[in-house]
Amino acid sequence: MLKIRDWNKNYETHRTRGVRQFAWIAFPTRMDGEGFIALLRHEKGVVYWGIWTILLMLAAKSPVRGCLVYRRSKDGSMTYLAHDSVTLSKVIGVGQQLVAEAIDHLISLTWLELGDIKKICGNDLNPALHNNTIQDKHNSEAAPYVAETEAWFESVLWPMYPRKKKRGQALSAAVKHIRSQESREKCMKALEAALPEMLAREERYRPYLSAWINQGCWQDPIEQDPAPRKADFGPQYPQL
Repeated sequence: MLKIRDWNKNYETHRTRGVRQFAWIAFPTRMDGEGFIALLRHEKGVVYWGIWTILLMLAAKSPVRGCLVYRRSKDGSMTYLAHDSVTLSKVIGVGQQLVAEAIDHLISLTWLELGDIKKICGNDLNPALHNNTIQDKHNSEAAPYVAETEAWFESVLWPMYPRKKKRGQALSAAVKHIRSQESREKCMKALEAALPEMLAREERYRPYLSAWINQGCWQDPIEQDPAPRKADFGPQYPQL
């Protein structure tokens, strides 16, 4: 089964994970990545890019998002089947050979990868009845840190941060950059150290949490207050 690599990381946000059916897809706009440059240098790169875009659209509408699968009636019940170059060529409307070449090239770029359809969709005789459960399970396995980071953000980071603006952007930044327990602890230590200076400013001059995270402020070394210097009153003379 073909899968979009890092689907949850690159094409999902905290807003889309609760949506059952996509009408659009968030699409990265970077054009300086090694994979993108290598693709467009290929003699059929523009064509492959067009096929890749359609594959993303299909993956967004797939019964299991991020996976190129579809549902069909088989032996009297609905089941999941994996797309291949033959079925994709019919959907896209171009030759099977061209689709096969594009798939091979996209796998070599690590944009596509192979997965086990039984592991993701299970062996249910009628998995279509349990589509939501399968989708949730797949999302949680693909990005297990997301739920932990979102829960930590809601219960710890957001209540503590001294400027309550642009919450959605802040949550997206936290999910993108702060993925482990170690990084969450580091973030909290940095925030505790920065709070006195932040609170000394008017709220409008405090950085948004999204900017504070995206700019890596939480990774800056924590400055230690210098030890107070003992006052020097010069030489001391005994009193007469």
